[in-house]
Amino acid sequence: MSLSLLKSASHLPLDPVVAMIGPEAFLRRALRENLTGRALAGALREMNFSEFQAGEDDMRRLVEACQDYPCFASRRVVVLRDAGLLKAKAAETLSAYLDNPQPTTLLLIDSEKLDGRLEWVKKLKKKSHWVELETCDRSDQLRWVRETFQAESKNFEAHVDERIVDWIGASLEALQLAVRQCCLYAGDAALVKMADVEDLLVKITEENVFEVIEALFEGNFAKLHHSLDALLETGEEPLKILSLLHRHLSILLTIRFSGLKKAGSMFRMPPLAWRKYERQAERFGKKLTLSLWAPLTRADLRLKGSSLPRPLLLKNCVGEIIALLR
Repeated sequence: MSLSLLKSASHLPLDPVVAMIGPEAFLRRALRENLTGRALAGALREMNFSEFQAGEDDMRRLVEACQDYPCFASRRVVVLRDAGLLKAKAAETLSAYLDNPQPTTLLLIDSEKLDGRLEWVKKLKKKSHWVELETCDRSDQLRWVRETFQAESKNFEAHVDERIVDWIGASLEALQLAVRQCCLYAGDAALVKMADVEDLLVKITEENVFEVIEALFEGNFAKLHHSLDALLETGEEPLKILSLLHRHLSILLTIRFSGLKKAGSMFRMPPLAWRKYERQAERFGKKLTLSLWAPLTRADLRLKGSSLPRPLLLKNCVGEIIALLR
């Protein structure tokens, strides 16, 4: 399923267990919110909603929450995030619950991917309403870019939408952020020009961006700030640097989840540059998760509305990423 799923989400059944599996975090989050809203149907969310993180929270607490009865509502909603991180013992606890799920609870199981060889995953496929969320194709990506421009009340020159998709890649969240950054960069102008996109997203200092990414994944604050300062001293806007980080991470994530061939079809660059990205993806593969987008999204909002210095906001953002990677 792709972007069209969001328009038909209201037809998905509210089964006791729904599994949402796929690399597109934006689609999973949107679907999760749609199902949660329908299940609670106006009931008090704080009394009927619980969220748990696989690999961190005790699954016995999750089962207890699932077995609890709704409070002044017809259903409770329980969310399990990043289910692929479940350890064997915790998975056994969840698997036992799947044999007899509480009918008044909607358990939403969310993950980038699950190992279909595991017994609990095999059971989940049988016991749940399984929703496979695939990466959107190019037509969906272009439509998403156009709809985001429309939501921002901006028009754009011919081929701007294609250029953004070529440059940013398949992630809907990254595309949305890139469009918003272009709109902000264009200022009061009603039209976003190709020159705005080229200036903001394309003219980059590759070596410095590679150094920033290296420092992020190594957790090296001294190297990180030195690399960021090198970019800032060239006159680069923090908003532009944020866009560069988005693109770079998009390439690494695509290599990890879809392979080098797929990444090569989505991003344009000289062949020699690909080897550098491939080596980075190999080195930091286990740390590459879509949760890394959250600090960048928050930084985008802060750069738009905060009175704090923009370089400080950018450095706070990369500091949050390092905290996630620890």
